[in-house]
Amino acid sequence: MGWTCGQTYRTWMNAKSDGVANTIGQRSKSYDVETAEKEKCAVTCKPFTQEDYVELAVTSFADAPGLLVAYLLQLVMGRRACMSLATTIYSTFLFISNICLSRSMLTAFLFISRGMISGAHQIVFIYTSECYPTTIRALGMGINSGLARVGAVVTPYVAQVATQWSAFFSFSVYGVFGLLAALFSFLLPFDTKGRAMVDSSH
Repeated sequence: MGWTCGQTYRTWMNAKSDGVANTIGQRSKSYDVETAEKEKCAVTCKPFTQEDYVELAVTSFADAPGLLVAYLLQLVMGRRACMSLATTIYSTFLFISNICLSRSMLTAFLFISRGMISGAHQIVFIYTSECYPTTIRALGMGINSGLARVGAVVTPYVAQVATQWSAFFSFSVYGVFGLLAALFSFLLPFDTKGRAMVDSSH
């Protein structure tokens, strides 16, 4: 769970500032792109314009509302359900982003996606710290954090190499990992909401 959610969060953070950010400029300028024109939505490397930087800044601010939404959801639903819901919403909006949309709509969808995966990523750390007893908590957190960093290693291949081949493929990879994280969250054996933290495993 930590690996899939962390990988998705890290790769998406880096992808937005790497190759995937260019899809906004390539998919549409100031008009809606028809479905028949999908072939023209190829991603190529190009210098960022002022509008690209503004949209990058807008989507970067998605972390704050995403964390707030995740915090409120986990108070009501619990950690497990919150992680599952947030990653499902993330994947849904990413899959919808595969359709050629207007620039503003695509930015809004990416904003929601990033906010949701940011919130889910933080809930993973809350769940992990509450799940393990004190004697092995540091080990559990370390493994979770280490596996989450695998996403930073995978990012250049998905965000830059694969995106040049197909932006739709890159978005789909992120979406599939989000769905895997949702499934793994749902299958966790117990929720830690309201559960006392224990000092030992005995």
